[in-house]
This record gives sequence, structure tokens and C-alpha cells, in this order.
Amino acid sequence: MNAQRAKKWGAWALALVITAVAAETTSFVGLRLLGLPTAIVNPPKSEKLPWGAWGVPNSVAHKTASCFDVVYHFNSVGARDKERSLQGTDRWVFLGDSFVQGFGIPEQDRLSDLLEGFIGHEMLNFSTSGDFGPLQYKILYEKLASKYEHKGIVVGLLPDNDFVDNDPDWWNKNVSQKHWLRHRPYYTPSH
Repeated sequence: MNAQRAKKWGAWALALVITAVAAETTSFVGLRLLGLPTAIVNPPKSEKLPWGAWGVPNSVAHKTASCFDVVYHFNSVGARDKERSLQGTDRWVFLGDSFVQGFGIPEQDRLSDLLEGFIGHEMLNFSTSGDFGPLQYKILYEKLASKYEHKGIVVGLLPDNDFVDNDPDWWNKNVSQKHWLRHRPYYTPSH
């Protein structure tokens, strides 16, 4: 009787494992087909747009780490910025990665917000974190930021990673498992 009971419980355990693996695989494939993140990302990111990583429009996220505790607000286009109109005078567009977006710091302490308060002109922040480099800045500017009336552009370049963010050879050699399905537009040599 004990052997029969053990066999029955073993069959149930195997069925449970197979069901869990099938559910996880189906969910993963479904999320990828829909262009949604396959892991819990805080703040949430979208990979649906041509430039790759971007905030989810009209969302709020709470980001914590050992050295910060910050709330992120994303406007109707997914930028970590206040809501902006398409028209305006004497405005500047900010492009860059996490340090321009203000990773880990409150919005009012970011360079773009400090300059806006000090100078009195709008500083539109179109920066984002998440493996974002110069090619993504260019695509984001052409597809979205250029639609907003502005006087000039400020590009934050971080030599630590901006020179490898768009290098497919580097990514093929150094990419971690969590990044292998990221949308990564790259420059390609023209011949």
C-alpha cells in the first residue's frame, strides 16, 4: 500500500511540475509576442518602440535600493517627466541614459529639473535607463522628441557604457541572460 501511495504522489508531483513548466513557457512566449517584459522590472519598461527601453505611459513606480528610495512618474508618452505640450518657446530637449534620466534620485534633483527651475525655461527630459545608448538617443529624437517644439538639444554621454551600448560584438561576448531578449537597435557598417 505504501509503494502504491508513493507512486500515486510521484505521478501527481510529476504532473504538477509539467503543468508549471508548460504555464511558465506559455506565459514567457506570450509576453514576448506582445512585446511585454518577461521579468518584473521596476520601474516597468516597454520594449515595443523602435528605440527599445522606455517607460510605460501614465505609470508610477517605486524604485528602492540600499542607497535610495524614489518614486518614478512617467507621462503620457512614457518619459520620466511632467506632462508637456507639443508647443512651447525657449525649451530644450534632454537625451541620455540613466544618469540624465536621474536613476535613483527624485525628479526635482535631476539636472534638467534644476536647470528648468534656475533658468525658467522648460527642459524636456527624454532620457531613460535600460541599456540605452547614442543610437537609441537618435531614434528617440527622430521618432518622438523632435515633435516637441524646442530651441536646442542637450545630450548626456556617459563614456562608461555609451561606447558599447550599440556594439553588437561587445553584447554578443558580454551580455547577461537577463538582456538576451532586449530590443537592441545597432549601428551597422555600410560598405
